[in-house]
Amino acid sequence: MNKSNNGKSFKSIGLYLLLGIILISILTSFLEPQQDSNVKKLSYSEFLSHLEHNRIRRVIITNDTLMGIFEDGNKFVTYIPNDPDLIKILKQKEVDIEVKPPAEPSWWLRFLTSLF
Repeated sequence: MNKSNNGKSFKSIGLYLLLGIILISILTSFLEPQQDSNVKKLSYSEFLSHLEHNRIRRVIITNDTLMGIFEDGNKFVTYIPNDPDLIKILKQKEVDIEVKPPAEPSWWLRFLTSLF
């Protein structure tokens, strides 16, 4: 009878662990910053055209993603290739440049990864 109780204990622990993981997943999906719905998606060519015509005020570069603000205050996002001349062009156009490190995975994802 003792073996039966141990099996039920492990099933209960597993169930609580699964429920905890689901709860954490739901909570973090609400807490993570959401993409702004009025952010315009540009192709890289469109971005370069706006840059050439001095319409860009500020950019934030993270990995291969460039988020920016036009002179009129509207926001945009584009994906950038490995363009060695991009920073030089941004500086020539006097665009404010910010570079951010890649985002790290959330703490709960790192915790789950370490468990498995």
